[in-house]
Amino acid sequence: MHYGKDKYIGYRGLDTTNCPVAYPFGHGLSYTNFAYPGFDLAICPVTESTGQDKPVLTVTFTVSNTGDRAGAAVPQVYPGFPDTTIDRCVRELKAFRRVELEPGQRQTVTVALTRRDLSYWDILPHPPYGAMP
Repeated sequence: MHYGKDKYIGYRGLDTTNCPVAYPFGHGLSYTNFAYPGFDLAICPVTESTGQDKPVLTVTFTVSNTGDRAGAAVPQVYPGFPDTTIDRCVRELKAFRRVELEPGQRQTVTVALTRRDLSYWDILPHPPYGAMP
């Protein structure tokens, strides 16, 4: 893979090309095992005055240590926009939490994503919203 200064480097480039890898970004290696039995996604109320750093989505999930040793898990949130017409990566790491768990222990984790987390930068000029080109 050619390394350049574009957004499609590292895991973003591998996701785009569907290239198989032995240990994908965020795979993690541990002496114990973790389970993530599901998640809940909640949309926060958004108005025109909602700032860029205010939560607009929250992801809540449970992390369980199913192994026989204490360990640390780092659950990660990768939002993606599969139906967009904008040139965006398949998915992008936007949030993560480190959770230390004893054997058999479980913990509920909530991660908030902001408007900034879901935004993108575009240097091309565009007409005002709703205007016809």
